[in-house]
Amino acid sequence: MSVRGNIIRVSAVRPLVLRMSFTCLKCGADVVTRFEDGKFDLPTACSDAGCRSRAFKPDYASARAVDWQKLRLQELEADSADAGRVPRSLEVELTEDLCDACVPGDVVTVGGVVKAIEAEVASGTRGAGNKRVFLM
Repeated sequence: MSVRGNIIRVSAVRPLVLRMSFTCLKCGADVVTRFEDGKFDLPTACSDAGCRSRAFKPDYASARAVDWQKLRLQELEADSADAGRVPRSLEVELTEDLCDACVPGDVVTVGGVVKAIEAEVASGTRGAGNKRVFLM
C-alpha cells in the first residue's frame, strides 16, 4: 500500500530487539528466542533434553537489534473530498536505514505493508507479553 501525507510527529530512534539468547538457570544451556515484530516472549522450556527448567536469565550481549522509529502521518488537505472535516492520520513504523530520514512538516509518500492489530494490544491493556522490547 502507498500513502501520501504530511509528517506531524516523529518519535526518537530506538533499538528494537529481534533476537536474544537466554541462559537456563538450572543447567546453563543457551536458548535463542526470536521476537516477531519486537513482541517480547520468554522461552517456555529449556532446550536441553534432560532439563525441565522454566527459569531463564537474559544474555543482553547476544541481543540482535535494529533501529526503529514511529511516525504519525496525516492526510493532505488537498486529498480530502469533504471540506471542514478533520484530516485522518495513521502511525507508520520505520526500521533500519529508513529511520531519521524525515522531520515533522515533510510531505512524503510511504509504501509498505498494512499491519492490523487489536485495539487492546495497541493500547497495551491486554497481556504483559504483548510489549515491544527496547534496549536502553
